[in-house]
Amino acid sequence: MKGNMVLHTRDIMVPENGITAAIDQYASSASLKDLGLVKDVLGSLVESKTQVDAIRYAFQNLTTPSLVDFCIVALQVTRDANVQYGIEECFMEFSMQSLETYCILLEKGMHLGEIWPLWTYSLVMPQAEKHIFDAMILRREACNVMVVHHFIAGKKHRDAYKVLIATIQACNAQSFRVLLYVMREFPPDPLKQTPFRMIFRTLVLAGYKPDQDFVSGLTGVGYKKRYFGNFTPLGIWYRNYAKTVKNLTHLCRIAVRKQFTYNVFYSVNKLKIPEKLKQYILLRDHHTESVIYSQKG
Repeated sequence: MKGNMVLHTRDIMVPENGITAAIDQYASSASLKDLGLVKDVLGSLVESKTQVDAIRYAFQNLTTPSLVDFCIVALQVTRDANVQYGIEECFMEFSMQSLETYCILLEKGMHLGEIWPLWTYSLVMPQAEKHIFDAMILRREACNVMVVHHFIAGKKHRDAYKVLIATIQACNAQSFRVLLYVMREFPPDPLKQTPFRMIFRTLVLAGYKPDQDFVSGLTGVGYKKRYFGNFTPLGIWYRNYAKTVKNLTHLCRIAVRKQFTYNVFYSVNKLKIPEKLKQYILLRDHHTESVIYSQKG
C-alpha cells in the first residue's frame, strides 16, 4: 500500500493476556515496538468475533494518530473480510474520531478498496455509477416493516452520512464500485430528510447524474415516488441546477477528480497548488459546502 508503514515484528514476545493488553500497552507508549506487538497478537487471533472485538476496543481506547497506525497494520495482517468488516463497522457507527481516522487513512494513500471489503460485491453490475442514486433508497425499500426499520435505521448509524460525504469527496473515476458498496450498505434514510438532502447534493456536485425516474420520484411522480417523503423542493433544486450552465472552474474540478489514480484526498495533497484550490477540488470550499449543507430543498 503506497504511503503505508511496514512493520517488522520479529523477536517480539506475545503476552498471554492477549489483545486488549497489547492495545493498552501501545496506547500508553505509542511506540512502533508495541504497535508491532499489537500486529502480532491480532494476526494470531483465529475467531472472527475476537478480531472484530479487538478492533472495536482499539477504536474506543486509542487516540487518533495511534488509531490510524493501528488500522494500517490491521489491514496488513490479513485480507480476511473480518478485519475489514470490523473497521468498516467502527467507521459507520461514527464518532468524530472515526471520521478523522478515515480521512487521515485516505490522505496517507490508502485506496478506498483497501478499506471496504469489495470482494463481497461480485454481484454488482459493471455500470456502478448508474446505480448510485438507487442505492440511496435501498434501506427504505428493505424496511417496510417499521420494527425492522427502527432497528436498522436507529441510533447506531445516525451520523454515518458524514462518512458517506467523505467517501464521495474521496472518490475518483475508478471508485464507483466502492462508493456504490458504501451507499448500499449504509444508505441515508429517506425518512431523515436532512442527511438525505446532503448526500444527494454532494453526489450531484461531485458529478454524478440521477436518472429521470429518480428525479421524478423526488417530486412525487412515477413509480419511485413511494420511496420518498416530501422531497419536492429537492427535486426542484436539482432540475434548476441541471438547467444552469456550469462555470469552467467546476467543470475543471470534475475533470481533475476523474484523472486521479489514488483517492482524491491523497492525490490532491500531492499537488503543489494553493490550499484554497485543494479544498475546492475536494468539494470543501465555502460555496460548495453552503450548497451541500443548505436547509433549502
